[in-house]
Amino acid sequence: MREGDNSIGTVQGPVRVPSVLVLARFDKVPKRRPKFCAKAIWERDGGMCQYTGRKLRPHEGNIDHIVPVSRGGLSNWENCVLADRKVNSRKGNKLPEEAGLKLLRRPAIPREIPVTHLIKNHHRVRDWEMFLSGATGVFEV
Repeated sequence: MREGDNSIGTVQGPVRVPSVLVLARFDKVPKRRPKFCAKAIWERDGGMCQYTGRKLRPHEGNIDHIVPVSRGGLSNWENCVLADRKVNSRKGNKLPEEAGLKLLRRPAIPREIPVTHLIKNHHRVRDWEMFLSGATGVFEV
C-alpha cells in the first residue's frame, strides 16, 4: 500500500482499492455522438469563428444560428456555428448572404466516437493521466 491509497478493511487486513482497472479484452467499444450543446459546438468548430476564421477566446464568441430562429431556423448541429460576438451581432436575424458574410465551412453533425474519448478526469486522478492523454474529447466531423 502507498500513502494516500484508498483501502478496504478485510479479515486479513487492509486491501488496496485500485484507481485504474484495465480490460485485457473488450469487443465492440460502444460509440456515441456528442450531445448538442454550446460547448460541443465550440469543440467541433475548434474555437474558431466560422465567418472570419479567427481563433476566439471564450468571452469573444457565441453560437450563431445560420438561419435565425425568428425565421424558422432550428437549434441543431447543421444550423449552429461558433461566431465572433461582433460578427454575430452585426448579422442579427439575417441570413449570412444578407449580412455580407460567408461560412468558411458548412456545419455538420459530428461522427460517433468511442465513449472512451468522452471520459474526463474531473477529479484529476494522477493514475488516469496516461490512459486519457489521447482522449481529449475533440470531435471529428
